[in-house]
Amino acid sequence: MRSMRRVILFCLLPLLSYGQDTLPEITIQSVLPLSQTGSTVTHLDSMSKRQSQEASLADLLSTATPVFLKQEGRGALSTISFRGTAATHTDVLWNGMSIRSPMLGQVDFSLIPVLLSDDISLFHGGASLEKGSGSLGGLIALTNRIHWQDTLKIKGLSGYGNFQTFNEGLTVDYGTQKFHSRTLAYYTYSKNNFKFKNKNIADIDSLGNYIYPIVENNNADYRFYGGAQTLAYRHKHWQIRVDEWFQKVDRSIPRVNTYEGDDYANMSRQDDATNRLVLQAIRQTDRSKWHWSIGHSYESMNYTVRNFISGKGYESVRYSQSESSSFYGKMSYRYHLSKNTTLKIAYRLNRYLVNSYDTVYKNGYNAKQLEQQVMAALQKTIGERLSATVLVRKIGYDTTLVPLIVFAGSDYLLYKPIHLYLKAHLSNNYHMPTLNDLYWQPGGNPDLKAEHGYEGECALSASQHTAGVTWQMQASIYYNAIKDWIIWLPTPQGFWTPKNMEYVESKGSEIYLNVSKEIGKVKVLLNANYAYALSLNKDTTGYWGKASYNKQLPYIPVHSFNFSLGIRYKSFFITYINRSYSERYTTSTNDVSLRDWLYPYYMNHLFLGKQWHLRKYATWDLQIKIFNLFNEEYRSVLGRPMPRQNYLFLIHFNF
Repeated sequence: MRSMRRVILFCLLPLLSYGQDTLPEITIQSVLPLSQTGSTVTHLDSMSKRQSQEASLADLLSTATPVFLKQEGRGALSTISFRGTAATHTDVLWNGMSIRSPMLGQVDFSLIPVLLSDDISLFHGGASLEKGSGSLGGLIALTNRIHWQDTLKIKGLSGYGNFQTFNEGLTVDYGTQKFHSRTLAYYTYSKNNFKFKNKNIADIDSLGNYIYPIVENNNADYRFYGGAQTLAYRHKHWQIRVDEWFQKVDRSIPRVNTYEGDDYANMSRQDDATNRLVLQAIRQTDRSKWHWSIGHSYESMNYTVRNFISGKGYESVRYSQSESSSFYGKMSYRYHLSKNTTLKIAYRLNRYLVNSYDTVYKNGYNAKQLEQQVMAALQKTIGERLSATVLVRKIGYDTTLVPLIVFAGSDYLLYKPIHLYLKAHLSNNYHMPTLNDLYWQPGGNPDLKAEHGYEGECALSASQHTAGVTWQMQASIYYNAIKDWIIWLPTPQGFWTPKNMEYVESKGSEIYLNVSKEIGKVKVLLNANYAYALSLNKDTTGYWGKASYNKQLPYIPVHSFNFSLGIRYKSFFITYINRSYSERYTTSTNDVSLRDWLYPYYMNHLFLGKQWHLRKYATWDLQIKIFNLFNEEYRSVLGRPMPRQNYLFLIHFNF
C-alpha cells in the first residue's frame, strides 16, 4: 500500500498552502454538480415519494423509475437491475455511507422504508464515479435535508390492508436557526396469507384437463420496525450533524410453489438487525468546502430451516449466523480556482469485517477487507454553453491496486429557452468480488478476478416552465462492455460456486418525462419512464455452449415501462399507476416454457384520497389504495406467488 499512501500525500499536500480566509473574493459562476456533467441523474419527484410513505424503496423505485426490481414476493428479498446489470453492480448511499452488504455485495430494497429519506436520487452509469467506484450499473443516494427554521412539525401515518397488514409511522421535526432534530419511528406487519392458484401442482380429470389447487401463502409473515434520529448544528462557516438508523426485521420465507412435501418441513425464517451511524462535519466559505464524514454499519442475519420431528418437535436442519461491520471514513475538499473552474479531491476508506458460521453444517468463514480510494476531479465551464469534467480515481484493496479509473464528460447547451443540453461521457470502472464470492463455504472462489469494463453514454435533457406548465425530459443511450462478469453456478457436488464470465455486453436506452400543469383548481402531474436493456452473454470460452451465446441474461427484461397520472381537484386527488415488463428468461439459453419462462405482465394500481384542513397548520389525508387493479395473475420470480387485487386504507396527518 506504499504507492497508495504516496498518491494520498500527493493529493493533500497542495491544499496545505492555501490560506482560505485571506484569498481575494471572486464571483462563482453557476455550474452543474460534478456527478451531473455529461451524465444522467434522476431525482424522484415529491408526489411519488409522498404517495408511497408507507412503502418500501423497492415498491417506489419499481413504479417511479426505469430500473427493474426482482422481488421474491411480498415483503421478501428485492434486488435491483440497473441498466441491465446485476444486483451487486448498484450501490446505495445513505447520507454518504454505503449500505451495500459486505457479505453479499448487494442491497435488499424491501428493507429500506421510503419514510427514511427526504431526497432519493439515481446516478445512472458513470455518474456514480463521483461518489465511488464499483457501481457498473449505477448508484442510488438517500439523503435527509436539514431545515433551519424555528418550527415544530409532526407527521404520521396509519394504515390497514388485506392479509392483516398494518403500517405505522411517525416523524417529529424540531428546529431553530442553528439546531435541527428529526426523530422517526415506523412499524410494518403482515401475515401475508393471500390465496393463489398453484399452477405448478395439478391433478388431471377424466377428460384430461388440469385442475389447479387454490392454496394459501403460508409461512410468509413479516415484521419490520425501527427508527432514525438526526441531530444537526451550525455556526458561521461550520455545520455538524449526526444520523443514526436502527432496524429489526423478522420474516418467514414461504416454500416455493413446487413444494409437495410435509406441511411442517422446510420451515424457513430470516431475522435481520442493523444499526448505522454517520457523523459529518462541513466547513464552507465562498470559495471552498471541506467535508469530513465517518460512519459505522453493523448487520446481523440469522437464517434457519426447521423440520418437525414426531416426539422431538422442531429441529434445525440449517442454522446460519452472520455478522458484518463496515467502518467508513471520507474527506473531501472542493475549491473554486476561478469563477468557472472547480477542483475537488477526496479520500475514502472502508473497512469490512464478516463472520459467518452454520452451526448445523459446521462451516463458515471469517474475513476482512480494507478498501481505500483517492479521487481528483476538475470541472470547467467554457463560455455560457460548455461544461466539462475530468475525474480520476485510484483504488486499493488490501495489498492490491486497481488500475486507474478515468471519467471524462461534458455538457453543451444547445437551446437556452428550454435548457436543452447535450450530454456525453466515457469512463471505465472496476468491481471487486464480494467476501461471499471469495470465501463462502462451501463454494467460495478465492481465484475470482475483478469485474471491469468500459462505459459510454450520450443523452439529451431539457426543462421549461411556461404558461402554467412545467416539464422535464431526459433521453439517453448507453453502452457497457463488462469483462470477467461474476455469476454463481451449480456444481455436480450439489452446491453453488461463482466463476468469471468472459464478457457481457450491456446496451440500451432510457427515457424520462415529467409534466405538471395547473388548470384553474385542477393540477395534473404525469410521470413516465421507459428502459430498453440488452444484456448479452458474449462468452466465447465454450462453457455455456452455442445455445447461450448472444442471449439475454436471466431475469433481466428487455423492456421496462411505468407511468403515473395524478389529478388533484381542490381537496380530492386520484392517481393511476402502471408498470409493465417484457418477458424474462430464467435460463442462459432463453428457453420459453411454463417452467423456465416469466411471461410479460402489466401491473396497475389506483390511489384515491381526500384532504381535510382542520386548523391553519393541521391537515388530514384519507387514502384508499387498490393494488393490482385488474386482478392480474403474475410472477416476478419462478416459484414465488404474488397476490391478486388487494387494498390498503391509509390516514396521513400533519401538524
